[in-house]
Amino acid sequence: MKSYVSLAGALALTAMSMVSTAHAGTVLGFAPGNHCSDNQEGSGNVIQCADGGFIHQSYGDTAGVDVQYQDKTFGWERSLSWWGAGYGGANGVLWGGQSDTDSKASIVLKAIAGHSISLEGLGLASFAPDISTLLQVHELDSNLDLMNQRVMVDNTAGTQINFNSLSSSKGWVIEWKNSSWNIGLSQLAFNVTETPINTVPEPASLALLGLGLAAAGVARRKQRKCVS
Repeated sequence: MKSYVSLAGALALTAMSMVSTAHAGTVLGFAPGNHCSDNQEGSGNVIQCADGGFIHQSYGDTAGVDVQYQDKTFGWERSLSWWGAGYGGANGVLWGGQSDTDSKASIVLKAIAGHSISLEGLGLASFAPDISTLLQVHELDSNLDLMNQRVMVDNTAGTQINFNSLSSSKGWVIEWKNSSWNIGLSQLAFNVTETPINTVPEPASLALLGLGLAAAGVARRKQRKCVS
């Protein structure tokens, strides 16, 4: 039976006052397939995934969202590693590091201009029993933490984290550390919403417009006086 962690309550994130159009929800899985790279940065040729390979930086990119993968354990640019069977029954996971100590894996969901991203949930799977990871989730370019706590991952069926569809026009950063070697990400669910560019003038623009209209009115009055 799966273990679930639920986050209740709504958080006030980036405000949106525009009409929006939702795209179909995305469930990003990591089953075997042609979505890995032939170099460690994840920017090379797309190849079939093999244990210990690197996920391609283009995997998961759709209209409105740029998905970015980084193994922050190392001091150079490196994508997250891929593994097939063995992590708690998952078909495939992303992981990082060379051991659980000081390991840190990161995925960024960056919203493209004119879009927002609703974070639905994620799945974690463990390679060994009785292991937890520090899971940190926050809004991109913001100090707003959605989650910052250790999570024990079920070694048999994995652990699902639900985020109640919290939305941001910036995006999200998902990190798990000090166990990203034995604990991998098996699934990531999100929804992209298109938000038309706001055409309502800023207050300063409105003030300038008002001055312009006032000047035009004065000019017309002067013209009428001259005619009379």
